[in-house]
Amino acid sequence: IKKTPGALFCFILFHQSIHPNLSESQKLKVNDKSPVDITCKIQGSGPTVVWFRVPDKSNLEYIASLSSVNPTVKKEGPVFHFFSTEKISAHILVLKAFNRSADAGLYSCLSQNREMMFGGVTRLQPGEVTGLHKNLILILISRWNYSKQHNPVSVGQMQCSVLILAPLAGVCGLLLLTLLCTVLYCNSEYCYYYSYY
Repeated sequence: IKKTPGALFCFILFHQSIHPNLSESQKLKVNDKSPVDITCKIQGSGPTVVWFRVPDKSNLEYIASLSSVNPTVKKEGPVFHFFSTEKISAHILVLKAFNRSADAGLYSCLSQNREMMFGGVTRLQPGEVTGLHKNLILILISRWNYSKQHNPVSVGQMQCSVLILAPLAGVCGLLLLTLLCTVLYCNSEYCYYYSYY
């Protein structure tokens, strides 16, 4: 079996169909900008372990090819700079700072010895809005409510749209009535009679 993105993607779909409910240890809720430890251990792996991910809002992405013996990086993928290999000897790849729009999704690894073997799948999900972010949102909402109560829209501002739209609607109605009268008049016998002369 070749290590193609199509084969990896098929594995993930197959794994999800067999195990639709991942265990809690494989689902991680993560807050924005928090580091994340992603574990992927393969029993009897070959000399190289390939890490990859399938973000929720993107296609399959190659992270890196790493040595299974020591933390040596054999080949880096385009998103590798977001990760750290400081715990790779314990089969843990560290995402330096979680970004909910780019990093939420499935993470896994594979190795090829005599046959292709896959590690476990980990799903990263955005966590709840907590702490400073929650307080900031509450402050913004309370200030918006305060400004709405103490700076109400004046009657003059509300009537401005009525002053513009009412004459416009009247003119459109008058033009429609004129058009209707013209059509009825030209369809009468009088116009039909004089059209031949």
